[in-house]
This record gives sequence, structure tokens and C-alpha cells, in this order.
Amino acid sequence: MRCFTDRVTLVLVGDDAGQRRTMQILDGLLALFVAQEIDLRILTLPEGADPCDVIATHGSDAFRQLLSTSVDALDHKINAVTNGLASAPGTHRSAQAVEEILSALARALPMHLGASSTGFVREQQVLSRLSREFGVTEDALHTRLTTRRREIASRGQSQRAAKPASDEPRSTQRLTLTAWERELLELLLHQPEVLPRLAEVLTPEEIPTNVCRAFYVQALAAMHAGQIPTFDQLMLSTDDPDAKSLLVDCDEHGYEKLTSDTDQRVRDLLARIAQEKQTARHQSQLAELKQHRLDPQHEQEVLAELFNDFRRRQTGSAPTDG
Repeated sequence: MRCFTDRVTLVLVGDDAGQRRTMQILDGLLALFVAQEIDLRILTLPEGADPCDVIATHGSDAFRQLLSTSVDALDHKINAVTNGLASAPGTHRSAQAVEEILSALARALPMHLGASSTGFVREQQVLSRLSREFGVTEDALHTRLTTRRREIASRGQSQRAAKPASDEPRSTQRLTLTAWERELLELLLHQPEVLPRLAEVLTPEEIPTNVCRAFYVQALAAMHAGQIPTFDQLMLSTDDPDAKSLLVDCDEHGYEKLTSDTDQRVRDLLARIAQEKQTARHQSQLAELKQHRLDPQHEQEVLAELFNDFRRRQTGSAPTDG
């Protein structure tokens, strides 16, 4: 769908049944459309009318005029949930309304969006609005939003844990990332614009942990398709609740680094990747030397390379790929 448009308007007939059904599925629709970077808007027609009636009676121009009055889907959700409640903050129904809106936010506007992104700004606007209307501090709302994200990401984990161990072997090792792998995922989630720079020097095969490698492959696929990899795309790429929880954790830690120097973080990560490559190359060369696989001339060249790399490390020079 995104190949043809970046905006979709959902037109609702004015009866109560249609409104209720839309509210039941709206959270899922929001998450789906945000993941595909499509703007979802809602237009509610007058009671008893449907699009065919409007066009037949008033013409297509009138219908286009109505379309121009459509509202953002999240605004529609908030307006519907808070209708009549803003004047009575602190009540049980108000608390339920806040919880329902935060759940919608947790699905539709994850924290992978950067500090300057429309999504991040949109989230802050919603939290500010809720704080004003319901008398809850923004810090408390943000804390609860973070909790809801964790709950959604780990949903189904208890069912998996209840299965016999023979059903599906568990491997905690595959979910234990190195420090630089965590940094890689945090950058992908919050500064996806650095991916082309990373892709020039890092192949999926060079990532040691399966789960990080899988997310990196998904991000590369999105990049090659002309898209910006998003939190939702990566979340939808796996059914493993542990992997989802790991991604949420990286998302939250990356959020805390939004004020840091992105370019410096990338330079540090690239230097660490170069160091990892050099270490792996040294281990391979030492194994060849110990097993006497090299002819005398090649052996001297390898020894000279190892010595030069050691000297550069001692003087603080950056490792090279050659």
C-alpha cells in the first residue's frame, strides 16, 4: 500500500455499531499503519449516512470536502475515550481512559522514533494533553507508558514458559548481546539514518549473536527497499517474546542516549567493530603459525603484520581492515 500512498482515510458510518467496532480494532490498525509509515486518519459521517449516499446526493466534491475534515486516528481514539471525562479527573473511569490511551500509544508510537521525529513529538503532545486533562504528571504517564511497552512486548512469554522443555529448546546465550551489539541495535532504533554508514563496514555474518544478526538483516532489508527501518518492523519480524523484550530494552536504553553525540557514538562503534575484526584475524593467523601451515616467506609477512598491529595498538592508532 505504501507504494501508492502515504495517507489512508478510514470513513465511518454514523451508527453506534460501526463506532464500537472501529474502537475495537483501532489500536491494531494504528500499530500496523505506523509500522508502514502511513498516516491513518478517521472521518465520521453524519448518523445514517454512508459514502455512497453522500456522493450520490451531494457529489464527489462535497465528499472530498468532508475528507479534508478527517482527524488523526490517535486523536480520534483520544476524543472517543475521553468524551465527558476530562471534567472529572481522578475517577475510576478517568483512570481507565488514561490506561486505554497509553496502551494505544504503546502499540502505535514506540520510542524508536528519534528526538526530532514527528512520532516522538506526537507522543509528547499526547502525554501533555493527558497530564492537563486528567491531573497526572507527565513523568508518571511516561513511566506507565514504558511499563505498557514491556508488557506488550513480553505478552505470551508465560505461555511459552509453561510448555515442556522438550517442546522448544531454550538458549539464553543467543539473547545475551555484547556491548557493541547493544549499541548497534540502539543506534538502529533511534538513529536509523546511520545504517548506510554501518552497512559499508559490517556484514551480518560478522555479528556473533543470532538475535542481533536477525534484527540487523531486517534493518538492511528495509534499507535496500528504500524504507527507514522502524521499531515496529523489527518487532513484527520475530514471534519470540524474549527477542521482543530485548528489543524493547534496547529501545528504552537508546532513548536515554538521545542527547548524546550520534556521530561520536558511530565512530566509537566503528572503531570497536574494526577492533573485533582485527582480533579475529589475529586469532586465525596465530592458529596458522602454531600449526605451521604457512611457507617461510608468508610466515614472515604474517609475523610482521602482527607486530605492526601490536605497535599501532600500543601507540593508540586505530586498527585497520587490511
